[in-house]
Amino acid sequence: SANTSSGQSTPFKISRNTEYTIIAFSWNNTTVPVITGSASSNPTIATSATNQELLYNKFDIQTNNNLSFHIPIVFKRQRASFQVEVDTKGLFAPIQTIGSSTVPTGYAQYGSLNLVTGIFNGFSNSNAGTTMSLTFNPAPSVATPLYSVVANQYFTMNTTVINNFSVNLGAIRLLLDNGTTRDYSGMTYIFSNPITLERGKIKRVRIQLVATAKTLTNTTPRIRWAKTNLYYSPNATEAQGGKYRMRNHNSNIYSTATSESVISNEYWNWNALLPGADVAKTNTGDPCAQVYPAGTWRLPTRAEFEDAFTPKSSIFYAGSTDPARYMYRDGLSGGIYDSEGTDRRVAFINYGYRTSTTSNLPSGISNYSADGLGYGIYWSSTSVDANNGYVMQIIHGGASSQTINNGSSYNTVINSLSKNGGASVRCVRTASSL
Repeated sequence: SANTSSGQSTPFKISRNTEYTIIAFSWNNTTVPVITGSASSNPTIATSATNQELLYNKFDIQTNNNLSFHIPIVFKRQRASFQVEVDTKGLFAPIQTIGSSTVPTGYAQYGSLNLVTGIFNGFSNSNAGTTMSLTFNPAPSVATPLYSVVANQYFTMNTTVINNFSVNLGAIRLLLDNGTTRDYSGMTYIFSNPITLERGKIKRVRIQLVATAKTLTNTTPRIRWAKTNLYYSPNATEAQGGKYRMRNHNSNIYSTATSESVISNEYWNWNALLPGADVAKTNTGDPCAQVYPAGTWRLPTRAEFEDAFTPKSSIFYAGSTDPARYMYRDGLSGGIYDSEGTDRRVAFINYGYRTSTTSNLPSGISNYSADGLGYGIYWSSTSVDANNGYVMQIIHGGASSQTINNGSSYNTVINSLSKNGGASVRCVRTASSL
C-alpha cells in the first residue's frame, strides 16, 4: 500500500506483466485511517463523523513489460448528501434575517467501509444531539437581503430512504416592496414525498414560500384567491421572482391611479401578457400564469367571480381606513392573523379603470376616487365577444347599487369592458396547484 496526496506522484514497486486489483480511497484528511480485518478478504476502515466527502474506487489493471507503469485513478464519491434551500421568490420579498434552523440528527450518518466490497455498515449518527444546525451561506442580512438561501451540505453514508423529511425553520424577516418589513414565525415543514439519498449525488430540499391565497366559498373545486393585485416590475430579475409580481400590501400606498409609471404596470388589457395602454397587448396570454412559480396562478373566470361575491350578505364595504375604499369578503374559517388584519380577508380595492388605449397618464384613469366614490374593475378570463370581456365591477351609487351590510351604497356586479381598456387583475389558483 502507499499513502499520497492530491497532485503528487508516488512511486511504488509492482511486477511487470501482472494483473493487480487497485483499491484507492481519499477523505480530504492528512490522517491515515487504520485498516482492520483480513487484508485479502475483509479490509475495513472506520470513517470519520466529520461532515466531509469520501472518495473511493476499486478496479483491475494489467501491467506490461515497460519499466514504468502509470496507474490512473478516477475516484467516485461515496457519500450521499443533502441541502436545504429556502425560497421566497413567490412572496416577492427577500429575506433579511432567518433564525436558527435545524434538521433531525439521524439524517447524517457515518460508518465503516469495506475496501473490497465498497459496502458501508455499522452506521452511527454524525451529531451527538437530536438536531443538526443549518448554516446558510451566504447568509441574508439587512444590507444584502436574499430571495433564496441555501444551507450547508450534510454528508451521509446511509443511503436509505428518508420518509417525512422535516425541517425546523427559524423565524424569517422579509423586506417588503415599500421598504417596510414583515416577520413570519418559525415552523416545521414536513415533506410527504420520500427522499432517496444516493451516493455521489446532492439532494436539495426546497422550502418554496408563495403568496397567500384564501378560499372564499365551499364551491368545488376549491378556488384560492390571491390577497393582492398583480403588477409588472420591468426591472425585476428571475432571481428576484421575475417581473410578474403581487403587491406585498393590499392598500393603495403605491400611487396606483395617480402615477404614470405605476399606471403603466398595474392596469392590464384583457388577457394581456404585458400591462399598459397598447391594443397590441390585448389577448396575448394569461399574465397570472407567468407569476412565480410559473403555471401556479391564473385569471379567474366570470363564474368564479360570481361565486366569490354571492351572497351579498357576505360582502362588506370598508370604511375610510384606506386612501381608496374597497369591498371585502372573509374566507372560510381557520385563518391566522398577520400585521394587516385577519389573514382570511380578501379585499378588492377601487382603483377605477383605464379608458385610454394610447396613454398611461392619470387623466386616462376613470372612476378612481380617494373619497370612496370610485369603482373597482377586475378582469375575468371570460370573453363576452370579440371586443369585450367580463369584469367584476364594484359600483358606488347609481340605480344598480344596493345597501351592503353597513349601510353603504355599493354593489358588486358582473359587467363588460372593452378588451382594450385597462383594469386590475386578481389571480387565483386551485387548492391542489401547490
